[in-house]
Amino acid sequence: EVLSTSEFDQVWKVVNALRSHDESLGEMLDQFRAQLGRKQKVSFKNTKIVFDVPKRISDEFVEAFDTKLVETTTESWSFLYGLLIEYIQEFDHCNIPAKSRYLGWGLGVWVGTQRQNYKNDRLSEKRVKLLEDVGFSWDPFQEAWERGFTNLCLFKKEFGHCNASAKSSFSGFKIGTWVNSQRSNRNSLPENKLQRLDALGFEWDPIEAQWKTAFEALRDYQKEFGDCLVKRGLKHKGLNLSLWVGTQRSNKTKLAKEKLGLLNSIGFIWDVRDYLWHETFDLLAAHQKEFGTCFVPSKERKLNTWIEAQRSKKNTLSKNQIRKLNQIGFEWDPLSSKWEKYASALIAYKKEFGNSYVPQDYLFRGLRLGAWLSRQRGRKSELSKMQVQRLNKLGIKWDARESSWDIGFAALVSYKTEFGNCLVTARSSYKGVALGAWVDRQRKSFKEKKLERKRIAKLNKIGFAWAPDLNAWEAFFKILSEYAQEYGDCLVPATLIYGDVKLGSWVRNQRNRKFRLTKEQVNRLNELGFVWQPRKKER
Repeated sequence: EVLSTSEFDQVWKVVNALRSHDESLGEMLDQFRAQLGRKQKVSFKNTKIVFDVPKRISDEFVEAFDTKLVETTTESWSFLYGLLIEYIQEFDHCNIPAKSRYLGWGLGVWVGTQRQNYKNDRLSEKRVKLLEDVGFSWDPFQEAWERGFTNLCLFKKEFGHCNASAKSSFSGFKIGTWVNSQRSNRNSLPENKLQRLDALGFEWDPIEAQWKTAFEALRDYQKEFGDCLVKRGLKHKGLNLSLWVGTQRSNKTKLAKEKLGLLNSIGFIWDVRDYLWHETFDLLAAHQKEFGTCFVPSKERKLNTWIEAQRSKKNTLSKNQIRKLNQIGFEWDPLSSKWEKYASALIAYKKEFGNSYVPQDYLFRGLRLGAWLSRQRGRKSELSKMQVQRLNKLGIKWDARESSWDIGFAALVSYKTEFGNCLVTARSSYKGVALGAWVDRQRKSFKEKKLERKRIAKLNKIGFAWAPDLNAWEAFFKILSEYAQEYGDCLVPATLIYGDVKLGSWVRNQRNRKFRLTKEQVNRLNELGFVWQPRKKER
């Protein structure tokens, strides 16, 4: 209150007079006023102005005096300028809303006044420079627009389009909000801005823009996953792509030709159910082509589930679907699937062994295939025409006796392939066939002249031994000769298998039945160095 009395008026007048003649003093005073705006203390100590203050005067009074002196000798502009600097340091910008107050001062109005004065050329160069030095924006709307346009250019460079979604941000900038603002203000934008946006490929219709954005996302999805079958609820690049795809299918009849063409160009699936049906049908058709049946192994769970679904919902299938399934021999009766299961196993058996002569008790891939085949012969009259034709195609013999002979012969052929001869021992079995007994029956029938000529010819062709003892002895003697040549003696260990035969057992038998051998056989063994009493000489 003391400082407001007229006693100090003369002081203020003197300082003002000094200021008018000393530019540097004026600058100092303005800087002090700006400091006050920034809520900083001021002091004239060590300056051009020196006051002789009695020691009894308190520091608080001196500080108040200095402040009053600055306020009296300067304009409020410097104060508000200091306040602006403080605002910028706190908020990192100077775009203050017009009605905004800061620290109790109408800083928004003051900022607007500076822009208006600048526009009307009523702002001094000094003040213009001071404001520009702190980053003051003379046209904040233009600068904001330029900032938005720059971000939009960068957005397009990265994503290939300008269709930023409403709430999207880009590098910390709310690009979606800015894009929507341009569309809303299209009619009020100046021509140069419209041209710049058009040149960038800006979409003015948000609905159209959203469609193109979604289409681009779907095209990216197709490139990544190979199809347009977007799973329900899937979001791709922030877009609910599955919902959009579903909408296109629902609105197919309303879509423009251009959009239909774009979707078709990337293999868009309009009817998902039909597409998936044909996709699975193609798998079944390929299986039928390879294996001759529509029965699928149980491990193919997905395909088996689909097959069962076709049977259960036959009444809901289209005529075209039913026709396609019938063309590949699809079995609609689930009971017939068991028959298909065994028929498929028979196809695999023939592929593996070269024939369909399955032994009666033979297990193949966990199935009693021989027993099943025997039942088919017994119930031939109950089988469908297609089933009989398929079995005929596989080479099935319907006569049980003829089939039994073919099974034995097939086993003998396999035995010779494996062991190099047809010398099957009397009680031996091979791959589920009592092959020893079967071979004995052929020799007996041959001796009794009851064996058909065509069967004799087939047996002769594979080197069948009609006199097994003689043929067997010769075969084993030859192998023993090879052993003696390799090891230098005939001391074969009792359990040795050599040349795929039990040579040790045969040698022991020759010693035990020497009295039954012919003189020629004994002489041939002696010439080979055969040891008749090996106990002391064997290894």
